[in-house]
Amino acid sequence: MRIHSLIIDNVRAVEHLELTDLPDTGVILIHGENEAGKSTILDALDAVLTVKHDSTAAKIRALYPKGRDEQPEVTLAATVGPYAFTVHKRFGKGAKGKAELTITAPRREELTGEQAHNRLGEILAEHVDQELFDALFLRQGAFTETISAAGIPSFTRALEASSDASGSSADSSEAPLDDSGLMQRVEAEFARYFTGKGNDKRVLTDADKAVTEAEDAVREAEANLASYERDVDEFAQSEATMAEIETELPGAEEELAEREKDAAAAKELAGRLDAAKEKAARATVDVERIEEDLERRTALVARVQEVEAELASVNESLEPARERDRAEAEALAAKEESHTEAREKETTARQRLAEAETSLAVAQAAERLRDLADTVARLADADAEIARLRKTVPDRPVTDDDVRAVETASNEVALQRRLRDAAAAHVDITAPDGTTITVDGAGHTVDGEPESIALHDGTELGIGGVTLTYRAAAGTDTASDALRDAEAELERLISALGCADVDEARALRDSHREAAASLTAAIDRRRDILRGRDADEVRHEHTRLTELVEESESESESLSVDDAQASVDTARAEVEEIARAVHDLALELVQLRTKPEHAKLVALEAQIAGLESTASGARSDLAAAREKHADDALVAARDTAVAASETAAAEAASVAEEVAAADPTQAERLRDGARNRLDNLTKRYNAARDRRLQLESRVTSAEGEGEKLDHARAALEVARVGRDRLRRKANAVKLLREMLVEYRDAARAKYAAPFAQSLQRYASQIFGPGTEFTLDDALSVEARTLDGTTIDLVQLSGGAKEQMALLTRFAIADMVAGAGTDSEETRVPVVVDDALGATDPQRLARMNALFSQVGENSQVFVLTCFPQRFDRVAAARSASIQELKGGR
Repeated sequence: MRIHSLIIDNVRAVEHLELTDLPDTGVILIHGENEAGKSTILDALDAVLTVKHDSTAAKIRALYPKGRDEQPEVTLAATVGPYAFTVHKRFGKGAKGKAELTITAPRREELTGEQAHNRLGEILAEHVDQELFDALFLRQGAFTETISAAGIPSFTRALEASSDASGSSADSSEAPLDDSGLMQRVEAEFARYFTGKGNDKRVLTDADKAVTEAEDAVREAEANLASYERDVDEFAQSEATMAEIETELPGAEEELAEREKDAAAAKELAGRLDAAKEKAARATVDVERIEEDLERRTALVARVQEVEAELASVNESLEPARERDRAEAEALAAKEESHTEAREKETTARQRLAEAETSLAVAQAAERLRDLADTVARLADADAEIARLRKTVPDRPVTDDDVRAVETASNEVALQRRLRDAAAAHVDITAPDGTTITVDGAGHTVDGEPESIALHDGTELGIGGVTLTYRAAAGTDTASDALRDAEAELERLISALGCADVDEARALRDSHREAAASLTAAIDRRRDILRGRDADEVRHEHTRLTELVEESESESESLSVDDAQASVDTARAEVEEIARAVHDLALELVQLRTKPEHAKLVALEAQIAGLESTASGARSDLAAAREKHADDALVAARDTAVAASETAAAEAASVAEEVAAADPTQAERLRDGARNRLDNLTKRYNAARDRRLQLESRVTSAEGEGEKLDHARAALEVARVGRDRLRRKANAVKLLREMLVEYRDAARAKYAAPFAQSLQRYASQIFGPGTEFTLDDALSVEARTLDGTTIDLVQLSGGAKEQMALLTRFAIADMVAGAGTDSEETRVPVVVDDALGATDPQRLARMNALFSQVGENSQVFVLTCFPQRFDRVAAARSASIQELKGGR
């Protein structure tokens, strides 16, 4: 397949694009910025070849332009096998869609609509290996995908042809069996029984399921028979259990009544013990409460004594603290007065400094103004000169190119005139001396000698009263037409320049050049005057400084810069000296304003107030406690409570001995055991009775279980025979297929050698000599070996994976392009979209050489947003997207 031209209209953001006059071999480099339309070219090519014109599929909807009501249109001119054709498709729903196919070889055909689409599909199906086309169509982002080369039919045929040519397959019967009728029938039979991974299909699983279901039916029948036999035994056992329990029930009921009496008596004793223990506990609590009251009374007395002693000690240090506080306040007032006076002096000094700085700024402005005045004057002169010179420069100056064009046209006129005269017919005239004739209206005197006059179509000769007009034969006076065209072109050029001839054009060019040079020199002089500054800023600064100086001169006497600077230095030194004094006073004030002595006095007074409040509260608490209970009364109450507690404890110990003898817990356990025995006997009797009733109906109704088991075993035997017969057939097919696949793989290993050699030849140019590859059965690259180190393909870097993807496809394209006499029909273009983005400079140079090498035998399309990557490629055609879009 060879692409000759591709024209795209209204596809996405591309309004029009023409890719024409494409060479049959070589690298075709198309470059442009991101989103400029490179990928759109690939999508348009895919759509025009494979998608019907009235399709509304998502991939076609994605081709419609945004914001414009237009239909996508694609026109492709290509050669596929023996067919040379042009196909045009406009994609749209229903009648909006359009398809036209014009075939020019081997015989002319013109088809439209669905017939055009179907005929194109037939041509592509017959002469284009779709798997090869997909493999060599490398879209952006797909360079790291591995490819199974053995799945490409045309590549497989190329390998077979290469293997036969090298003598590695002496017998044609050793060719791979993929396309043979036997292998196809075996694969079809194998597919009846197994999946592609060798798993059983439904026909086998159904046979296994039938055997399993029959086995389940046999087990169920055996279980039903066994269950019937167990039910008979269990029915007899239930009757025996009921009779046994009926003899035990009376004794169990008598035992339960006796145990309930013993448990009630033990429970009464336990109640008496609880009451005695509660009484003893209350007496113990009374003793503990009175003991706590005595401890609190003692603590209150000690607290009152402690607080009164601490208050007397603190009161002694109160008066000295007050004296220190008064001295501290007097020192702070004196220091604040000194600080205020220093601040006032600082303010006055700073005002004098500001006035001095203002005078300095005015003096500096006056000095700067004198410099700017000269600059502004020279700038005004320069602007006037530039304005004058610009008027002398025309809007359309005459250039060297214009003069050369006029000179070329003038030379062409002279050349065409000489050619016309050389090719023209002539008439020789002989007449007496002084005879006058006219040639095209111009008088001419004959001097007696024979004279030759060139004749052109329309030439008029006047001899006396006779006028002769020469008419050349049709098609014989082309030199005159060429002369008229050359003269018309010369007239057009000089009219456009506004001159009469070449000399005047040269004079205009020199005049315009001198005017432009003068203008450039004036602009340079203006630039030198400004020295990188903006003219408006210079004028604005001049105006501002003028106003400032005039205003200052009206308010006060102006000083020189040196005198003003001296005044500023003096005022600044005075401000700094006074500021240091203010700072030192401020630091002293910070320390005094903390008033440490006053803080100590306040803390001492607060401590005394707190102690007085604490002492008053402690005295009040002690008085209130004694008013409620005197100290002697508390001691007497404690002795009474201790005696009552001892008596209650003795009573509780006596009752506890009686309870231990009766053991209420054991009595209750024995009662519960007797009740459980009676309940369990009753439950067992009821369960045996219920089970007997259930089994009675089943034992009497279950019949023919043995006969059912015989039928189930017979059905199982039939299912096993059918399954085994099907399994033997399936295993035979599986074995035959394994043998054929083994034979096919052995044959493939022989003819895969040329592919490995081609791949290594390309790889050695990129990765270095000795590069080897590990291929799987499908001829996919699994690993690369370099310098004795083998690395799996998935572990290579992104750049190496991209390079490997290109190498693999280049090797495939090379072998298909060079295999057999029909290679022109089987080869397809190589399309690479935005590759080598992750390739280092050294390998990039080698990959460029590889692109050039592949382009020698194949048509290689390279689309990129970075054309510098392919500067070393010998491109047969190079164009930018914008250039292709401007083809209309």
